[in-house]
Amino acid sequence: MTNTTSWKHLPAHQAVAQYIECYWYLEKIYPDLEGHFPKLNPDPCGHLIVAPSDQPYHYESGNQIFTGLGSHWLFPHSQTWLMDHTEVFQILGIKFHTGALYGLTALPDPPVVGEVMTVHTDTLRHMGISKLSGGLSRASQAEHCSEVLDKQLLPWLRQSQPDQHSRLVQKVLPLLSGTPVAQLGDLLHCSQRTLERSFSRVTGLTLKQCQSMIR
Repeated sequence: MTNTTSWKHLPAHQAVAQYIECYWYLEKIYPDLEGHFPKLNPDPCGHLIVAPSDQPYHYESGNQIFTGLGSHWLFPHSQTWLMDHTEVFQILGIKFHTGALYGLTALPDPPVVGEVMTVHTDTLRHMGISKLSGGLSRASQAEHCSEVLDKQLLPWLRQSQPDQHSRLVQKVLPLLSGTPVAQLGDLLHCSQRTLERSFSRVTGLTLKQCQSMIR
């Protein structure tokens, strides 16, 4: 019998998909005494992890250790993290597009990078997902769970008001994987300095950091 259950599903609503790349679910049924700490590669995207309020989390990055209970943010990070997978757990993940957390209410401003932060019940309620139950997230209910999340998150996401910085970042992101950073300003008809400042303001990362992660 397999020890894990997982799924990944795309949001169906177009307005939600502008901010959210995918929903994902991971459940471990039996504890593991071998001490597995899988690696989380550097990631320019932020993830909201929805979990039972009494379920511990543990991440390590170099000399940094992040621990807590329940739901939490995995903010964009340029270092490899280790995640403790030794105990039984159940987590529902919401993966946001790069830069999508900028301007959303109930989030730190400016964007946080390289941190894990506990999400309190009031924040989840503000986002519209405080009533999400663990049973809703079973692998056999992936499509239904995604539909419910779309409906619950849409009012919160619609509160975001894109500004000139976020609009510029949305233009540059599709170009990052195949274009030298030094040429991006000319392609987008703006100064390189303006582009760098807007990108850092929205994502918390430099263009070179994000390009390296994407590649």
